[in-house]
Amino acid sequence: MKVAILLTSVRVGGAEMQVYRILSMLNREKIEVIVISMRPFDEVGALIESLGIQVYYLNMTKGISYFRGTYRLYRILCEFQPDLLSTFLYHANILGRFVGHMAGVPRIISSIRNIHFGGKRREWLVKTTDGLVDLSIMNSRISAERMVKDKLLKPQKAGVIVNGIDPTGFYKRSGESRQVLREKLGLSIDNFVWISIGRFDPQKNFMGLLENFRLVVENQPRARLLLAGDGPLRQLCESYVLEHGLSKYVEFLGIRKDIADLLSLVDGYVLSSLWEGLPNVLMEAACAELPVVAMDVGGVAELIKEEEYGFLVSNSKQLSASMIRMMAVPLELREEMGRKSRQHVVGNYSLSAIVNQWESLYLEE
Repeated sequence: MKVAILLTSVRVGGAEMQVYRILSMLNREKIEVIVISMRPFDEVGALIESLGIQVYYLNMTKGISYFRGTYRLYRILCEFQPDLLSTFLYHANILGRFVGHMAGVPRIISSIRNIHFGGKRREWLVKTTDGLVDLSIMNSRISAERMVKDKLLKPQKAGVIVNGIDPTGFYKRSGESRQVLREKLGLSIDNFVWISIGRFDPQKNFMGLLENFRLVVENQPRARLLLAGDGPLRQLCESYVLEHGLSKYVEFLGIRKDIADLLSLVDGYVLSSLWEGLPNVLMEAACAELPVVAMDVGGVAELIKEEEYGFLVSNSKQLSASMIRMMAVPLELREEMGRKSRQHVVGNYSLSAIVNQWESLYLEE
């Protein structure tokens, strides 16, 4: 079985890392695979290459590079002659449907990572190109049901394979080792430390989070917030922190590779996203036994059971109240929330089980 995987990019992101994790466990004796990125080389591309998998970069940035990249994709597919084209993320899904069809690929499967496409025109493209794809895979049941309800997908062509995680390496620290890590960031034992991880873009809504956190600090001066990641809106967020006197309370960490360590030293995770699919970062937070305050978007409610694992909010303006509420929950109850959350994720989102589902899908005749 020959499979070509087409991604919009191979930068660090939830979908990109999920593809890498799947490929790291995929049975390569049964499945020969190549990866194609529409955008230039980036960090996840290097990770995939380290698995011994060929990665092609179409270098589609703007203007004529799109035409060159489209033609090159066609040539790669014609030369490799895959039995299946598996695409991830919006731009790759749309391009893959057209070019895969032109190249005569027998089966095309799209993976839709969230239900926010960025406008009616994009929704129309998803709907009108549905005839060019054999199956669309969503990463959450809630998102799949919404897509079918909105008539963007036909029920018979909609499937669900959730994201998977390997909990190894994610754990809850306690005592001296935890305090040593906190002290490196200037955090005391008395601080209640929140963390949020992601790209500084409109989706993650970090500006909205900072506006809420300003209210949290007014009520609970012991609160601290760590923001890990980078992106186009980071400078705007940093300016907001300076202008509102929050520098003592908010730390910008940049892109980090020690996410497990960071999660082990904080007290709670906050997700301020305006839209999501099934956030990998919430799975990681659960494996670190963290209570969560999160926007109830996409498949978040599948991961976080209200009151048991954390608090869900329907409006970003409610984040501050729920964060303050979580800080008032006794430590033993917060720890119980974290334990239950880890049990839920480990029991239902095993990476090995998810990889088996992808393998079975790829190997279907």
